[in-house]
Amino acid sequence: MSEVTLSQIVADIRVREALEAPVITALYASAGSDTKPLTFTHPRHLADCGVSSVPSPNLFVYVDRGDDSALSFGDALTSIATVTEEPIELAGISGRLLLVHWRSETHDDRTLAVVRLRTENETLARHAWQEGWVPDLFIGVCDGCRFGGNQHCVNKLALPRGMPESLASRVPTPRWWITDHFQGARPYGRLEPGDLVEAEDRRFPFRFKMLALLSQTWGHYRSHGIPGATLFEVERV
Repeated sequence: MSEVTLSQIVADIRVREALEAPVITALYASAGSDTKPLTFTHPRHLADCGVSSVPSPNLFVYVDRGDDSALSFGDALTSIATVTEEPIELAGISGRLLLVHWRSETHDDRTLAVVRLRTENETLARHAWQEGWVPDLFIGVCDGCRFGGNQHCVNKLALPRGMPESLASRVPTPRWWITDHFQGARPYGRLEPGDLVEAEDRRFPFRFKMLALLSQTWGHYRSHGIPGATLFEVERV
């Protein structure tokens, strides 16, 4: 089992050659074995949703405290299969590096890298902070905060306990965010592209601009005006 950092995985020449494209990263909290982000962030799907400014991720970091299995899926249109897997260790966290082949009858085939880490969301967040690693895109769909046993909502718009406002304003953050719910947001109606979601806590230094609804079948928390997995751009206030 090789010991690595997130930055080393992103820079790994083997991964880059397999992806045959610049590496765009996504971090998926409480991911389980959900393969939907591999489909709903496909560049063709993003274009079909009217999104042209967001690059499609091709290296996904899946974090889940109870699941690090290989990924597979198949229906009449789409198939997903793990081609190779390699055990890894990241700061004491066990996991696997997968290369996944994504194939569709309607969209271009892709090879994707998926880092599967078996740990708590908060543990990985602390490690990423210490390493200075920030994904391009964050996914917080169905994070278990309502009925999945998680005590912490990864989409909560509030400063972490004990963090001074001066530090929070300097925290690096993903440029894009996909979720089906927020906690601690100011009231808002049904969202349309361009609408803003802001925190009730006025010290919170970020807001979220709605770009597109990606899927009504991915994500089922149905929070306020979010009918499914929705793509936002993160803006610093």
